[in-house]
This record gives sequence, C-alpha cells and structure tokens, in this order.
Amino acid sequence: MLAELFLQTALTFLSREVPRWPQENHCYSCHNNGDAARALYSAQRRGYPVPETALADTTAWLMAPAKWDEIHGAPVAGDKKLARIQFGAALAEAYHTGAVSDDGALRAAAESLVKLQDPDGSWRVDTGGLPGAPATYGTALATYMTRRTLLVAGRLQYAEEIGRATLWLEAAKPASVVDAAALLVASPGRSDCRSFCGTRRPATAAGARSAQNAGRGVRHRNGAAGARRSGYRGRARPRLAAQDAR
Repeated sequence: MLAELFLQTALTFLSREVPRWPQENHCYSCHNNGDAARALYSAQRRGYPVPETALADTTAWLMAPAKWDEIHGAPVAGDKKLARIQFGAALAEAYHTGAVSDDGALRAAAESLVKLQDPDGSWRVDTGGLPGAPATYGTALATYMTRRTLLVAGRLQYAEEIGRATLWLEAAKPASVVDAAALLVASPGRSDCRSFCGTRRPATAAGARSAQNAGRGVRHRNGAAGARRSGYRGRARPRLAAQDAR
C-alpha cells in the first residue's frame, strides 16, 4: 500500500515535470523528455492513469529524430550520443505501449543509433570522468537500453548489431552499481552482478576514485576483441529477455 502511494506520487510529479521542462526552457531534455517520459509510457502500459497533456508535446518531439541533437546544457548533460540513446529508448517504449503507432520514426532512430555502435558491440558514452550513474548512464546501461530499442525497432533487421551488443553485455564486468544493475537486467542469472553491491562496492570516496581509475567504466573479460565477433547474420537471433518484453 505504501509503495503504491509512493509510485502514484512519483507519477504525479513526472506528469507535471515532463511537459514543464520544454515550456520553461524552450528545448527538450534527455532526462525529462527521455528517461522521465519513458517512465510515464511504461506506467501507461501497466494501467496507471497518465494525463494526455503530460506526454503530448514529448511524443511529437520523439517523432522527429532529426531534431534530437538540438539539446542544451552542461557538457555531460549535453552529450548528444547519450541524449539520442535516451530519446530512442523513450520512443521505443512509446511504440511498445501503443502511444505511437507509426514505426517510421522508430526505424529512423534505430538507424542513427546503429551508426554510433562501437566496434566491440557497445555504445560508450561520456560520463564526465565519473563512474556510471543514473544521470550519465555509463556504457553498460547505454548498451542495454540501445539494444532494447533495436529489438523493438526490428529484431531481424538489426540482428547483427543486437548480437554484438549481446556478446558485449554477456562478457562485461561491472565497475559500478549502475553497471551491475544494467548487466543483471540483461542477464538475470549473473551471480557476479547480484553480489557486486555487497562485495565490491567501494566504501569510501577514495575507494570509488581508485576503482574508477583502475577500470574507467565497464571492464570486458575478453578485451575489445572478445566482443568483436559478430557472426549473427543467418543465425538464430537473440531472444528478447523477459525484462525487455515487459
């Protein structure tokens, strides 16, 4: 009961803040109109009431991927690659929810994201020298979210890119709690990610800096070459995890 109250409070807050940002700042934010909007689309899909006015402007914005680079803010907050990943994830959720029925914009977004994939199969983003966090994502979360967008946009069409991302996610080691969470959602059976918070989380700021300097983000078990194998064309495509389908 208390959890439901907190959820409704959060949805009320997001329903107010998502449309408020572009009205007051005359631009669209990757965190407000990307991540926050995605949460509202997801809530709609689960039967929670969300006012139409909360998402109307954002939905129109998401339907125009060519404008997604028109963001403003601090260098990290203004990372256009991360913004495109976040907007793409929101559009995929809108399409998955039924709020958007035309897949043209989603395919255009997917095509732009494919061009940003690194050779090792990941989507690396600038975290401003900090470990992955909810605001800056980190490579693991960015890769997981982009893979999900491609799965929604077209499993077969983007099978090779999805396959390389899957290989990277399976081999990556967590370097932060956000990394561990993203890798765990991608592969729910990973015990290393489940135990990460209790066994490897730095206890101090100095420890966090040391871990960051040593790993500089997600570490890959087999190096860059280990995730470079594609080999997914003509083979069975990766299945969408249960968490992805929800």
